[in-house]
Amino acid sequence: MSKEKTIKMRVMMTLMNPEDYFNDLVEDGYSVHDALVAIMEGELVHAELAHMFPDGYMDEGHEDLGDGYYEVTLDEDFHNDDEKDKDEDGLERELIASDEDMAHA
Repeated sequence: MSKEKTIKMRVMMTLMNPEDYFNDLVEDGYSVHDALVAIMEGELVHAELAHMFPDGYMDEGHEDLGDGYYEVTLDEDFHNDDEKDKDEDGLERELIASDEDMAHA
């Protein structure tokens, strides 16, 4: 007999008017695939930031460094009380790449 587990989660999309953004990307020369990927990756970055900083954050944008790494610029007024963010297992979470990873980007 299999056991089931039900979880509830709240999902919040940060992008307003995704169809306008999509159309802008396509007009700028993105393929449909690349436009959809750009939108999904942007939403994933914001979901990760919301998880890392549950009390809020203000980002000035993010840059794709390749291989799933992103560099995020936080607003200069943002403070995190010098505490390291940890996931549920107590492991530190960072959204940065090593010099070696950046060299491949």
